[in-house]
Amino acid sequence: GRPAARPSRVSAGAVARICRNALLFGCVWGAVPLLFFDAAPVGGKVLIACLCAGMIGGAAFVYATVPSAAIAMIAPVAAGSIITLAQSGGAEGKWSVVLVLGYCFTLIRGALLHTLDVMRRFAAHAEIETLARRDILTDLDNRAAFRGAVTDALLRQEKSGEPLALLLIDIDDLRRVNDARGDRKSTRLNSSHVAL
Repeated sequence: GRPAARPSRVSAGAVARICRNALLFGCVWGAVPLLFFDAAPVGGKVLIACLCAGMIGGAAFVYATVPSAAIAMIAPVAAGSIITLAQSGGAEGKWSVVLVLGYCFTLIRGALLHTLDVMRRFAAHAEIETLARRDILTDLDNRAAFRGAVTDALLRQEKSGEPLALLLIDIDDLRRVNDARGDRKSTRLNSSHVAL
């Protein structure tokens, strides 16, 4: 069979690009209420408010596994919305600011909790993969780990063209050692040969 797939990793540069693009997109949407809200008719104001709320919610959903990107997009949209609502005055504007702040806090908290959950899953997956590739008695790599290591070595050799050697050692009559001296002796014998 094929070796188990390992969890993918994302480079710091990719995360930085995601955050930069999220911030730029957030700034564009944050400018919408600042530029158009006051001059818009009532229906237009409702549309702008709904679009901004949707963009804040969408950012929390899309960037849920990269909370810094979620915050980078949510912050300018929320800031533009809050400034516009605060300038509109009245009790409705103040309550709307409170609602937007609560909405943003809830979504950012959700993105952070989701990220923690994903990190726990990756850690559990890595632990399960490690356990599946180790022998419990000897704490040595098992046959699945050996096959994966050989496959990786063959792929590296194929790419590099460098020579490759493989040494296999078979301990004859290990079952007799096991029967005569017990499991611990044969396990220690097995481990000492692998350590060579």
